[in-house]
Amino acid sequence: KYLSLRRMQKNGLEHIRLFRKRCIMGTIKIVTSARRKGYDMNRQCVSYKTVLNKGSKQSWLMGAILSIICMLHSALHSVETQHLDISLEQIELPHFTQPKRGMKEGKFRASAMHNGGAWFPPEDAKRSALGEQPLQMVRLENNLLAVEVLPRQGAALNRAYERDGTDWFYHEQRLKDWIPWWESGVKASFPFMEHGIREQQPSAWHTQKDAHHGARFNAWMEFSRHHSIMESTQFGRHSNMLLEQEVTLKPDDPRLYITYTVTNPMPYKQGLQCWNDALWPRYHHPDGVVQGNTPITHADDAEIIGPMDWSSDHRGKDFQAFDPEQHNPRMAADYGQSFFIWDMQAEWAGLYYPSVNVARIRLVDPQQAPGTKWWWRAHGSQGDINHNFIELWGGTDHVFEGVERWLAPGHTWQATWVYLYVQGIGKPIEASRKGVIAYQNGKLAAVSLDRSLTASLWVDGVMVACGPSAIDQPLSAAVEQFKRAELRAGNKVLVAVERPYSAKSLRPAMKQQIEEALDDDVPVSSEKQGNQMTRGRFYRNAKYKDDPLGRGRVQVRDGHLHSAIKSFEAALALPDRDAQGEAWHLIGACHFELEQIGQAKSALERALTSPNPEPAALYLRAAIDLRENYITEARQRLYELVSLDPHHSEGQYLLAFLEKSPRRLNELVAKRPADPRLRWIAVQVYQRLNLDASQHQRILEHLINHEPGAQRRVDEFIAITSGKFIHPQRLDKTFIGK
Repeated sequence: KYLSLRRMQKNGLEHIRLFRKRCIMGTIKIVTSARRKGYDMNRQCVSYKTVLNKGSKQSWLMGAILSIICMLHSALHSVETQHLDISLEQIELPHFTQPKRGMKEGKFRASAMHNGGAWFPPEDAKRSALGEQPLQMVRLENNLLAVEVLPRQGAALNRAYERDGTDWFYHEQRLKDWIPWWESGVKASFPFMEHGIREQQPSAWHTQKDAHHGARFNAWMEFSRHHSIMESTQFGRHSNMLLEQEVTLKPDDPRLYITYTVTNPMPYKQGLQCWNDALWPRYHHPDGVVQGNTPITHADDAEIIGPMDWSSDHRGKDFQAFDPEQHNPRMAADYGQSFFIWDMQAEWAGLYYPSVNVARIRLVDPQQAPGTKWWWRAHGSQGDINHNFIELWGGTDHVFEGVERWLAPGHTWQATWVYLYVQGIGKPIEASRKGVIAYQNGKLAAVSLDRSLTASLWVDGVMVACGPSAIDQPLSAAVEQFKRAELRAGNKVLVAVERPYSAKSLRPAMKQQIEEALDDDVPVSSEKQGNQMTRGRFYRNAKYKDDPLGRGRVQVRDGHLHSAIKSFEAALALPDRDAQGEAWHLIGACHFELEQIGQAKSALERALTSPNPEPAALYLRAAIDLRENYITEARQRLYELVSLDPHHSEGQYLLAFLEKSPRRLNELVAKRPADPRLRWIAVQVYQRLNLDASQHQRILEHLINHEPGAQRRVDEFIAITSGKFIHPQRLDKTFIGK
């Protein structure tokens, strides 16, 4: 009755305006900008002005009118914000090399045994330019930002930038064959805790775009093919676990999603260690973001933000309460500054740049990935190596240099990191995956990360602002002081913060867990880090002297199968009966690998009937059924396994291969489209059901062509479908079976 909608053509562009200024309660004026197509289109801006009559009994009408306005604006806006695109391009980056220290006798050898120090270049080594190196690059983009990924460089995220070209991350713009080899964007650290992805680490990759999942880049990598003196003397370089990575952009969504998935396909548990490294610019001032070795023209004003409580130096030294004033990138240091955040219980951390009023934020579930570590280099501390970035590491454990948790046999672990670029609202004091609240100079501001029709900002139970809210539409109010602030969408709280902030105490159990993870004398601490033999010397026997179960688990990994069986038998003779299920299961796995099928069946049955049964034994028992052509029995065992242990992804895969319906398979493929084993299963199942398998076949060939280890891992899965267990490559084949 009070609003009318008009369409007009002006200068070839369509304008949509809401008219009729006068209404019962005051004045409402709404203007939308011109619609333009393409990546550089203008954002729609909506402004409204209301003048309310005090004491009116018809205040409900004002809310109804505003709701209608917001709905109309959302409908118009949604037409412009469905932009998604995926493109494949080729870029060239300058490539550099440098002599390595190598494995010479002397002071570098000891450090090489533990932290890879021997593979940093000597201080006097000269760097040589190798020319431009061409690389495939996958670009994802929506209406807000663009993201670049390099599949052959460990699927590292090369860049992410706003539509105006402003970079979210630091961008070094070069390749190096020394560690650290990649200082741009976001990279994975796996299987080693630091710089685990090597240069020229190719990935099998797949892209897809749809309205529900957005634009996705999926990568899959395996690490058991590597074998060198470097890997045999450093923790965890060589691993039989699998890594997947997904980078996602969604329509009209300001969030960048990066999901990592680690799978342990082995019958023994392994230490879970997966970290990612976000490299942010140290300098972002009114002249722009400082990249590479660009000279510094403004003072460093970056501030670390986030509810972090406990800090220390390397390996728990100088344990102290986190101080945002003391722990900042401007601290004096000879080489650089590094500190760890312990017992991280909040999901966000980031940097704030006051001179440009910009925040860069990382969010991750602390239950899945609590690890947080900061690092930045001191000025001019390493020749021409740039020092214009600040690293924020994040990972599976509280301690960057230790491993605190296991990944069970056959299990998959997954976590998603969300990155944000927020400008114009002040210094953030709280963030969630739904919104951000900032407070600075008496002004409270908040943004919704989902475009909201009816957002409201509340202070101590009183609404102080309302209206549409998005990353570019903050709600704000002048507030001198407050105890609690909330951003709501309807009745749902998107993000809330209480003041003053109260630091959480370090939990005693967590403190003990952290101390054990850092103690090199605790055997499982070394085992979780993936320590292998050192050039044929099996040096962990002494550490596991009183724990034959732990010693046997290591022996299985290293290929000492007969010795492992003896260790497990010794474990079964101990008074403690809690580990009997695991011991019998691993005895069965050893016999199965040695193709001693009768003994394997007997041991696996004992594992399932032990006082503390091991459900993973159902997986190998089902494989033996397949060997003997008992398909129905194998299928039934796998149904039981995934019912008892739904996180056993290897059981899900084998069951998807055996089922008569492709429903489970299609769900798995939708979640993990770059795993070549799943694509092989899809080809087999579709052909068996007389369905068109050509698309899965094409994708399978693409994946295998891009990842050198993919075909062998597919062959290993093919073997298990016919009842043969093949262990992925071990570090030193000469010891297998001893």
